[in-house]
Amino acid sequence: MKRDQELIDILNQAIEIEYGALFLMPQHLARLQDEELAANLREACSDELEHAEVTARLILQLGGLPKGDFKLLKPMSSAAEMLRYHIEGEKRVIDLYQRALAKATMPEHQKILRKLLADEQNHQQVFTRLLGQVEA
Repeated sequence: MKRDQELIDILNQAIEIEYGALFLMPQHLARLQDEELAANLREACSDELEHAEVTARLILQLGGLPKGDFKLLKPMSSAAEMLRYHIEGEKRVIDLYQRALAKATMPEHQKILRKLLADEQNHQQVFTRLLGQVEA
């Protein structure tokens, strides 16, 4: 039971990051002129919504309640700032999904967490590549 509560706590931290990205992405998209960057952020936004939903379902399956402490998030103004913010969020959520995977005991939960982890690692790579283009 304690292991499940630790897993629930980790997943609730991940949900905060997923929802934080969802909150900021539309504001960031509205400020972008670069269509490639906007397309990548739109795709990531769609993924983050799915991740938040999947993570919430996982928490419920474990007997917990999805919750998050959402602080006021301020949108960034430049593309480089936006990308740095989202890269940092990806790093944090990757760490959380890795920790969750280490605590998960059910194979179906491990499979879900591996998928979430792979998606976030892909986002981090894409955002890092785009940041390199923006800063070049």
